[in-house]
Amino acid sequence: MDVLSQDVELVDLDADQWANWLALVAPPGLAQRLPVALAFCDGDRLERAVVVGRGPVAVDWRGTHRRALAAARRQAGAAVLVALEPGALAAIAGDIDSRIGSGDDFVATAATAWGAVLRAARRGLVHVDPPLASVLPAPDGDVLQRAFDALVPDGTAIVAYAFDDGASDLFASIIASKEAGDIVFATTHMGIADAIDARHVARDWRSRYRRILDVVDERFDPPSIGVFFERGAVARILGGPPDQLGREIARKHVIVDPAPLWLSALAGGAAVAGTAGAAARSLSRLLPRAARESARAVAGGVARQARAQLRSAGLDPVDLLGFDPVAVWNELRALMRGATR
Repeated sequence: MDVLSQDVELVDLDADQWANWLALVAPPGLAQRLPVALAFCDGDRLERAVVVGRGPVAVDWRGTHRRALAAARRQAGAAVLVALEPGALAAIAGDIDSRIGSGDDFVATAATAWGAVLRAARRGLVHVDPPLASVLPAPDGDVLQRAFDALVPDGTAIVAYAFDDGASDLFASIIASKEAGDIVFATTHMGIADAIDARHVARDWRSRYRRILDVVDERFDPPSIGVFFERGAVARILGGPPDQLGREIARKHVIVDPAPLWLSALAGGAAVAGTAGAAARSLSRLLPRAARESARAVAGGVARQARAQLRSAGLDPVDLLGFDPVAVWNELRALMRGATR
């Protein structure tokens, strides 16, 4: 399984923009630079605890039950605590070695490694707080490849641009081309900077973003997915209610163009549900109960129609992956929020 080609061509990568992407998508807590703590234990006995990047730390170890792990994590000042029983590392390493393929890329390797951690956790060799093992699935590499192939056609490009909220400059960008099932080429705006001035686009990106798509089409591949957004929208989506994406699209804080069938259906349903949700809140004290329930039913019907479209075309991400990525993110967000309080 290769989502990333072993011979992927990386050209004109802007290091600052890569760092900006990481800052945008890091889960709450990690985005605040709260570190990971490792505890080497034998049940109720702690051998040592360390904070990654800081070194040894003293904690009052009370065992591996949920409340004890949470207390130890807070004492360590960490966002995540991973407690390893004797033999855990050897078991994980052996599991990975038995499953990984010589041609697996980073994505497949990461999925295999996380699957090994989950299996070790089920055997009682690994304990994690917050309990990420109960939330984050470990999809098989072949499943990820099939989903990637279905959702992103070969011979097309993926384009994503984030702009500063003040429309003064470009914050982050990525342009990638897919061939034969793999990402074979990746660059940032630097790859087209000679044709388009980033600050010029940023000053009015909602009307000028199509020029980016045109140049990508001319130089690389025709874009199949383009996502353009202001930086603050990410924090609002990740930290807001489930319908926040729809609101950001409706207000043009996020523009998806071009939007493939699967993304159009999802975004369209989210946008309508978001609008309906905002209206329901504004008028909730004025409408009778029956009218409010009717409004919710309409929004739910739109969402169901969108899902039916996806399934009929074989492009439902939930069906392809075997889990709902949005639901997983919401659970992860809730866990990490609790870890930072």
